[in-house]
Amino acid sequence: MTRQEMSEKGYEKLLTFKEFDSMKIADYANIPRVMDMQCPECGKSDMLGSSDNQPKPIGWVDTPQGFMMVAECPFCFCKFRFHISTTDRNDVDGFYRDFVLRIKLY
Repeated sequence: MTRQEMSEKGYEKLLTFKEFDSMKIADYANIPRVMDMQCPECGKSDMLGSSDNQPKPIGWVDTPQGFMMVAECPFCFCKFRFHISTTDRNDVDGFYRDFVLRIKLY
């Protein structure tokens, strides 16, 4: 799906492309990568858990392994990154679509 198609479907009402681009974090080397979507420090927050335990989406990074969401633990405020898609890791428009849905679910 192109940005034009996503805009027509209303994705941009939730998060504009300009806002999305401004959420990109350039220096991600010190942000731990996790495989299980859980906080690496306290283990209390879980992207798949209840809404009280979900980490807050704060941005995204472009890595050699593909695009990743950066989230912040609501308990210890640790930042961590992970893939939110298995199919759109290297497609910025597909990642945008998945990222918008995660923002909306938060």
